[in-house]
Amino acid sequence: MNTYTKFAKALTGNYAMTWKSYESFASAFSKIAFTEYIQETMSGPRVKPTLAQFKAAEPMFFELLESLRPSHVIVWGQRLYNNLPQTGYQGVDVEGSSGDSYESWVYELSDGTPIKVLGITHPSAAFAPTYWNVVISNSLKK
Repeated sequence: MNTYTKFAKALTGNYAMTWKSYESFASAFSKIAFTEYIQETMSGPRVKPTLAQFKAAEPMFFELLESLRPSHVIVWGQRLYNNLPQTGYQGVDVEGSSGDSYESWVYELSDGTPIKVLGITHPSAAFAPTYWNVVISNSLKK
């Protein structure tokens, strides 16, 4: 639950939130969808997916985007972000609170609707919700 708590804090800016406060979590997660990109069971924790596994997940990913039609996608972890399909185009860089800049990507749905993609540090790792709240907020404004 710590991973989801840290992400919810970064998403909402509610740094007092705990996993025991159902209302806070319901509010934070009521307008988002979550999926595992790799659609195969891994052999254990922290096992790096193969390039073939990343490639095999692409059709499901695009089906999900077409079905849900999100305005934004937040990708947990740079490994996944760097292995997403290379279709689409470079988006506007997103700034953090200390002037750091983060690359973004844009996919287009079949009707041309853009979906903005931002890669963040995985919340299970060294993740500071206060820092990532600024980055995520700036990304959602664009």
